[in-house]
Order: sequence, then C-alpha cells, then structure tokens
Amino acid sequence: MASARIIVEPKSALVDPAVSIRLDGFPSREHVSLRARARDDLGRMWESLATYVTDENGVVDLSPVSVFLTAEVKDKIVKNETMERRFLATGIRTESLSEDGLRGTLFLPSIKPSLGVIVLGGDPGGGGKGPVQRAALLSSHGYAALTLPYFGDNGLPETPMNIPLEYFQKAVTWLLKNPAVEKEGVVAIGDSRGAELALLLGTMLPQISAVVAHAPASILRPGRDKNGAGLPPTWTYEGRPLPYLREIPTPEEQSAIGRGELSSVRPTVLNAIKESTIPVERIRGPILLISGLDDKMSPSALMAEMIMKRLESFNHPFSRRHLTYTGAGHNISVPYLPPEVGKISIPSLKEPVDFGGSVEATAHASLDSSNHVLDFLRTHSHARTSDILATSSA
Repeated sequence: MASARIIVEPKSALVDPAVSIRLDGFPSREHVSLRARARDDLGRMWESLATYVTDENGVVDLSPVSVFLTAEVKDKIVKNETMERRFLATGIRTESLSEDGLRGTLFLPSIKPSLGVIVLGGDPGGGGKGPVQRAALLSSHGYAALTLPYFGDNGLPETPMNIPLEYFQKAVTWLLKNPAVEKEGVVAIGDSRGAELALLLGTMLPQISAVVAHAPASILRPGRDKNGAGLPPTWTYEGRPLPYLREIPTPEEQSAIGRGELSSVRPTVLNAIKESTIPVERIRGPILLISGLDDKMSPSALMAEMIMKRLESFNHPFSRRHLTYTGAGHNISVPYLPPEVGKISIPSLKEPVDFGGSVEATAHASLDSSNHVLDFLRTHSHARTSDILATSSA
C-alpha cells in the first residue's frame, strides 16, 4: 500500500480548533484502524483507537484530534503521521511575576494594548497546568492573560486558608500598569474555588469588569488546613475573615434547596447560607457561568442557578448567562484534551476527589463552553471599545 496516506490539515495548530484528518489511497471497503497517541505534561501516554471502513475510493474523512497517528490494516501499521497541537501562538511573550509577594506568569499577545484577563484555578493552589494552559490559549486569541497561584507556592499560604484579598488587589493593579494591557478593566476567569474567588473579586474590586466562572459557588466556602481538619475561613480582607459557610448542608438539604423546599432545611443551615452568600449584584459587568449537571465535587449547577436568581432579583443591569451541560462533570476545561472525569488524585488533597461526568459529555462541554467564553470576551471587548469611543467623542 505504497499509495496510502494520512492527510492532516493543519499539521501544526493551536489546541482548540478542529483538525481535518483524511485517510487516502487505501483499498476500497477495507477496515482501517486509526490509532492516536499523545503524551501529557506528566509523562502519561494517552491513546485512542477507532476502526473505519474506507469508501469505494479507499478514503476515510474524519476530524478527531490527536498527535501521533498510525493507520493499520489487518493489525499491520501501513502509515503514520505526526501533528502538533500548541497552546501558544507565534509571537506570544511571557513575563514572570515575582515581586511584592506576588507569583504568576503573564502571557502577552502581539496585539497591543490587549484586554487583561486574570486566570484563577482551584486546587492545587490556583496554579497547576489547568490555569496555565487556559491563560496561554487565551493569549493566543489576543488577550493579556495572567495566571495567579494563591496558595501552595513559595511565599504563599500553604493551604486555602486565611488568604488575603489584598494579594489579588495588588495583582490587578500590577496587570493594569503594564503598557501592553488596556486600562479600562480586567476580566476574572476562575475554575472551582477560583470561580468562587472570581465572583468575590468582582464584588470588591472596581477594576474587575466581567466574570467567567466554571463550576461556580454562590457562597463563600470554608478553607482547608494542612491536616484537612476544621472549617477555617478561606478569605480575609483588612485582616478579618470574610463570612463563610460554617454549617454544611446535607445532600438531602441541597436537593431541597434546589427545589425551593426550604422548610425541610435546618434553620442554622439557611442562616449560614444567607451570611455567606456572595453579593454578586455588586459585580460591575457581565457574568458567564458554566456548570456540569453531573458535577460530583460540588453542586455547581444548583449554585449557578442561585446566582442567576439573585442577579435577577436585584435587576442586575449587565448581561448574564448560565451554560449547563448534561452528563458533564466538575472539570470543564480546555477543549480537545483528555477530560478528567470520575475519581481524580490531586497532590494537595489526601483523598481522591470525584469530579463526576462522562468522558463524552465533559469533552463536549469543554469544547462548547470554550467557544462561548471566546464569544463572551469578544463581545465584552467590543462593548468596552464602543463605550470608550463614545466617551471620547462626547
């Protein structure tokens, strides 16, 4: 089969666009197995295998995503091809942030000035590969994206406990001072605990002009000490802990809250929820919420709906949207990467956590939500530009 080919277009691309793959020059009506292999940043090898039947011209057209492809006929490798998926586009510049107690990495696109984005992860420490990958990819789409670890790194709190919000205040100020970043405001994008933080910062910092929250929380949740014991506060401001949820609802109470049946919820729980609720109506810009309906780690879809209802009750004047995905789990992340579903070990936690979700549904949610996030940022950026031009001409 000397004429057999694996045609990949483009052979080198960013992680998030779809890629065209075509098998050509094979015998007609032949079973051909396409195997894809890729090694992740932890050295783990991921592999998929699918078998197709060629058409009468010996061709298979498909658009999966992978890195190293082999075409096999009758268990023999006939052809192989390599493709590259990148997080960074050509011309992206990085700056390390290590001053005044801050830690982070700024990804700067060639477009200047660019809308600033601060990317906040959950465990472990708001750093890790997830926020870095998201920030790198956002910079490749034209945004100045800063990753900002906030615990578990040198000079930072060891665990998510008593973290001063002044840390993030300094980081936003530092970002806006960069001449390559637009001065009109910063978008906060967070995942899990970072989503809670993004919403909280939006209520407190006037520089936050929009919020994107993956697996959000409507309340401030307790932190975690190094022994995993107790219910310490996560966030402080001016040296004092912010009110947080000290009384944890049972799963039955969570379901009752979702149904609006508050009479079956303990009064102490209702009072704790009221005291710890994030006043999202104070956010000075649009909000995008993203959740999976099979999130086993937290009731993120329920809390996102509580956020939406609160915004509506206060007649929040900015756009708001909640994207929900049936069958998706907690970790809705960068598209076209192996989804993290089910029980996952996190280095900063003693026991594995259950993210929930199926591979197919979580992969779909990651792709679809990423496109919505880019649309959200484009719309927000255009709206800000229009406001600036209108102000300038007034």
